[in-house]
Amino acid sequence: MENKLPPYNFHPALKAALDPSGLDPSQIQLGLLVEEINHRRALIIKDRHDIALRQNDTEATWHVPMLSALWRGEEKPPAQMQVPPSEYDAYFFWIEHYVLAYAQMMGDPTDQDLERAYGALRRRPDGKSQGVLHDVLWQTAAVLLGRFAISQAQFEAIFGRLEKSTRTFGMPPVSRNYVFNIRELFDKAGI
Repeated sequence: MENKLPPYNFHPALKAALDPSGLDPSQIQLGLLVEEINHRRALIIKDRHDIALRQNDTEATWHVPMLSALWRGEEKPPAQMQVPPSEYDAYFFWIEHYVLAYAQMMGDPTDQDLERAYGALRRRPDGKSQGVLHDVLWQTAAVLLGRFAISQAQFEAIFGRLEKSTRTFGMPPVSRNYVFNIRELFDKAGI
């Protein structure tokens, strides 16, 4: 599998948020906060619009009012996303990396929960929060859009493909096959 990274094209709002901290937009990660509450781990996102970003021990916050404001350009996705072109691999890797991070912190989400979250982001990216999983994916999508010039059509195709993947792996009434498969794929790739 060839991993052809598309060129970074940093959104001006992301660069402005990172400039005072000196963070490199190509090296940032989401700063997800996990706390122990009543002997249970809880992933805390107080406001999904305030995205904690980190690089090593340095942190910054990027305020993102709307995902749709981060779409750039008019580029069309491939007509057939059954097998996306290799330049889309980096987009899928970024998103699925945080699905696995969420799973490690909170346990594997169900295929059905991921399908709903991906579908909501595709159909209503600026819709109300549907919970912590949705908020993590919302922030993940925001940083993806901040790092790369992705059009609305491309964004919808990416999340449509992810939604379809969860449906493909899902087994009613509840399953966790999608996370199992991406974890296995990452392990095989040594990631």
